[in-house]
Amino acid sequence: PISLEEATPFVLDLELSPSNIGFREPLTLVVRPRISGGHPRDRFESFEFLVDGVPVESLNRYAKIDLEKGVHDINVVMTSQMGLVTETSAQVEVFENQVPICTVSQRESITAFVYTADCVDTDGRLRGYDWQLGDRELVSGSRSITVGKHRLEGVTQIILVGIDDSGGRSEPVIIPVNFSMEQEDGFSESVTN
Repeated sequence: PISLEEATPFVLDLELSPSNIGFREPLTLVVRPRISGGHPRDRFESFEFLVDGVPVESLNRYAKIDLEKGVHDINVVMTSQMGLVTETSAQVEVFENQVPICTVSQRESITAFVYTADCVDTDGRLRGYDWQLGDRELVSGSRSITVGKHRLEGVTQIILVGIDDSGGRSEPVIIPVNFSMEQEDGFSESVTN
């Protein structure tokens, strides 16, 4: 005798991969449905992703979604080859990002000044540092920079901005520069008539 049994139902869940573990804004969230069970010859072929009821662009089986602060409803509506339409959802809360707070210390050597950032990010980690020497942006993501005294001629300020793991930027820390190679040499030119 042939026995026909009903297929096990599909079991659906959402896999959420955040751009930062604290779910802080701005958050990029990769959403993928996890599917198990179902008829052995049926597969889902159509996926529609919605955020707060509004369809968003997807890459077939997953979506990459940018979210701001607030509570968001994420829904995925799936249609199988055999016409079964089913939906799964999750609610995601995105928190406000607290930007880093930075200070800068300075020490002098014979030929250079060393500037060191001290930044605190209360809700995450520091990812990098942007330094600006006068109107020139420095290519340095490091916590400290060493600037030769000859490079400070004509520079009026050094600016530091700390960057956290959510992309948040601290308020600029402005370090006034009052340095001249003439002062360093111990003499200055004077003109008398």
